[in-house]
Amino acid sequence: MAGLRRMRGMLLAFACLLPMLPATASSILLVKSADAPIYQEVEDAFRAEIQNLCTTIGECPQIASILTQDFTNKSPEGHDLLVFVGQQAKERTSDLAVTKPQLHLLVFREEYEKRAQCCDHSSAIYIEQPLERQLRFIRFLLPELRRVAVLIGQQPTIQTPELLSLARGMGLE
Repeated sequence: MAGLRRMRGMLLAFACLLPMLPATASSILLVKSADAPIYQEVEDAFRAEIQNLCTTIGECPQIASILTQDFTNKSPEGHDLLVFVGQQAKERTSDLAVTKPQLHLLVFREEYEKRAQCCDHSSAIYIEQPLERQLRFIRFLLPELRRVAVLIGQQPTIQTPELLSLARGMGLE
């Protein structure tokens, strides 16, 4: 249930992007990484939010759904927006020459940014939680805690100055 609420929040963020669609947008293609329950939940929440949005803006676009393995260069034809759900959908489709507007859901920020440098018609909602939210969660779980250790890999996705600034602001070191 919490995952569905979080997904609804992400889809509300998507609703802000919907006005960027051409006025004649009539079809959305949703490409899911797999046929797993989480991806079905995302699709259901996506469809529900689009229906909600359509009650206020009028005409509702059609939504088609396929699995990543069924996506080809021909798949985008007739669709005004492509929505890729999950990292596998992002990876498998990134090599295809797709120039339609794209939204990538549940992807890793670093991976998305590596491959999205070529394209200005693409946007993403990342799977990672923002640093501030993670630090607030630590404060919630361990309110007496004052020092925090962070493991950073060889290719850090965490910006150290930002992390230090946020931690100081919350009374952490």
